[in-house]
Amino acid sequence: MREKYFRQMREGARAFLAAVFCFAVFVFVCNLFSGTTGGGGLVIRTPDNWYDGVRVSLTALLASAMGTLAYRRPYSRPMVGALAVGLVFLSLDPMSVWEQVSRMSSVLPAMSAAEQAKASRLPEFYTEWMSLRAFAMARRVKLYWVHYIAYLLWTVVTLYSGYLGQYLAGLTIFKKESREESAIYIAENAGVGLLSSLLGGVAAILLAAVLSYVAVPVLLETPKQGVSGVAALKDAGRGTAAAQTASAAEAALRKAPSRTPVERVRIYLLLVALSFFLTAYIGALSAKPRTSTWVACGAIVGVAALPVAASRYMISPEAPTAFFRILELSPFALAGTAVASALLGDWVAKMLIARGSARKRQQYRPL
Repeated sequence: MREKYFRQMREGARAFLAAVFCFAVFVFVCNLFSGTTGGGGLVIRTPDNWYDGVRVSLTALLASAMGTLAYRRPYSRPMVGALAVGLVFLSLDPMSVWEQVSRMSSVLPAMSAAEQAKASRLPEFYTEWMSLRAFAMARRVKLYWVHYIAYLLWTVVTLYSGYLGQYLAGLTIFKKESREESAIYIAENAGVGLLSSLLGGVAAILLAAVLSYVAVPVLLETPKQGVSGVAALKDAGRGTAAAQTASAAEAALRKAPSRTPVERVRIYLLLVALSFFLTAYIGALSAKPRTSTWVACGAIVGVAALPVAASRYMISPEAPTAFFRILELSPFALAGTAVASALLGDWVAKMLIARGSARKRQQYRPL
């Protein structure tokens, strides 16, 4: 028993080191050849930039293959998890995508003085001008979500390039173990795995959105204490000392710490990770065990469901409502966090199932 425990510990340590190696190679090579220092640029400049997309995918294939060779086991989960975490560290922020879309589309500028005078005389001119501006803005928002989902599709290509790298590495160091299985059995496994993963992914992203609607306004609320005190000091202050005290209080209030964009992103990432971990964990306990391929597929499709909803209801990426604030994340960060946490939740549940089955076999072993 002790020997088996130590063997599992060594196996886990080897998997962890191989995953860290895969992650380091992937992130380092992608940032080295992308020309982005300090996260200032885009790892893939435009969704149709095939050169950068293929470069990132080939890097994932290389890193996954090297990690598999270091691990010397034909298991895909550690390498896919490493690539998913690596996506979070690639530079592709939502505002860069918005600026990219803004350069491609045009929105009516603000009214000139002559147009304002004309609008004051002719209400129908003002109504027509505002409708044209709203139509142009809605078109730009839809184009933004098309770009967002296109970047999510690049994450699919990247992750499945990692699967291909593991397969190619496995052919070189492992003997091919073929097992004859009926087409009905394979189709049944694929159907159950895909359906359960898709349902889990959609449920997870909706849960994350609901949590962001409930938790984010509370977490990001800046303390308003002291504002009434400043107003009272101004009202009561009739001398220079009181006025100086009020000015000092106002300056201190302006310098009061507030949530930075980095802190907001951390909160969103935590909500996404928690939601996908829980749904994958519950899904693995209640449904038929699935491979990491289906789990990753379901997580990415679930992530893509929310941008589709945002596009349907014309939610502006510049000022999203609380329910869609989770889309302030980078497409790569959102997909990578979802896949990594879903794989972890699925793996933890499967380990518990396997441990429970082993205990049952040991309990009912004939004497």
